[in-house]
Amino acid sequence: MKQINRSEIILFIIVLFGLVSCGGGGDDDSIASSSSSSSSSSNSSNSSSNSSSSSSSGSSSSSNSSSSSSSSSSGGSNNQAGQKFQGVYVADKDYLLVHFVDGEVIFNEDTGSNHAYTTLGFAASDNTVVRYGEALDLSAATSNANWHITSVDDPNYGTTGKTPDHCYRKSKLNGLAQLDWIVARDDYDYDYTMEHWIYLELPSSLVPGNTYTVQIAPATNTDVEEWTFTYDLFNSRSEAVHVNLAGYHPHSAVHAADLYLWMGDGNARDYSSFEGNKVYLYNVNTQQSQEVGEVTFWKNSAGEAQGYNFTQSNVWNIDFTGTYTPGTYRLAVEGVGASQDFVIGDAAVFEPYRVSTLGFFYMRMGQDSLDMTPVPRRPLWIPGQDPQNCKVIVTDMDPYHPDWANGGDR
Repeated sequence: MKQINRSEIILFIIVLFGLVSCGGGGDDDSIASSSSSSSSSSNSSNSSSNSSSSSSSGSSSSSNSSSSSSSSSSGGSNNQAGQKFQGVYVADKDYLLVHFVDGEVIFNEDTGSNHAYTTLGFAASDNTVVRYGEALDLSAATSNANWHITSVDDPNYGTTGKTPDHCYRKSKLNGLAQLDWIVARDDYDYDYTMEHWIYLELPSSLVPGNTYTVQIAPATNTDVEEWTFTYDLFNSRSEAVHVNLAGYHPHSAVHAADLYLWMGDGNARDYSSFEGNKVYLYNVNTQQSQEVGEVTFWKNSAGEAQGYNFTQSNVWNIDFTGTYTPGTYRLAVEGVGASQDFVIGDAAVFEPYRVSTLGFFYMRMGQDSLDMTPVPRRPLWIPGQDPQNCKVIVTDMDPYHPDWANGGDR
């Protein structure tokens, strides 16, 4: 039987909450923190600490490498394992996004071991913290003076170049490691890693087809100091264009996507001036595009499930309802950029269904089938058998009844 990666099992939670339908950087769970005009604290209610995390349980990666220069044909991911700088992206014609990752938490993915998939115990070695040299200097990274943008064909920048008008930051936890038990604290010790998105508000709009170079000062602790890209509407990926990454059925009554962007302490991007901009459906395989709609306003920023505001932004709509040949596509929005790739086809929703079903199977009560990889959850929770002291109690008390104060499942 096919082995199933533990990350694949956990993915079902994301599917259930609908987060896989959002393209880009995960605005809803990101954390705004201090901008270049503030010190360690932020006015945002979602601010994160600027302090560096505690010592790692695992050895860090080597310190920052010597400065390097890289390029991308249309902006995008550097995507190098063990590298802090992840790439420069076009948020839209007036904003660039630069992505950094301070490190990661690596989990035990040994599917041949029962330990990783059962409730029989825990070891600190199940997760290892790896750091990519010194953490990004958040103060330096949000200083306009540490960024410089030039262009060989856009006279608004030229070879002399310009600094951005403003720098904003969005940061979030990207890894949490549970380490050894601390008796005095009556809790585990924890360590974590962070990732950051720096938004550069540009002094002049990008021109499609023109090439730009972003220079990053060493004071930021970056491991790549120069990045060149060409602004291309159909290939410059923007996290502002949110599509259903699971895909679309060709005969669905509605095909729709969203346009919005939350920039951390830069707040929400206002796309009201983009209303009426053309939207194109781009076939990745044939490289042909067709106009399919325009940007319209949908709804004001508001709370959703349990009152939480997951977008922190007004939302604009892209309706591209129609009949299309099955294939791999991306949406391109005039003045913005392109979405992540998605599929239009009969099997578009099968993979989320498969992963969520597996997730329910592995997280619920166990099954006595040891020929599976990984094995189902243990113990089996059969009263008086596995474990022997297992009892099932039928009650009409809700989980928050005061009689549960010293026990029970809360």
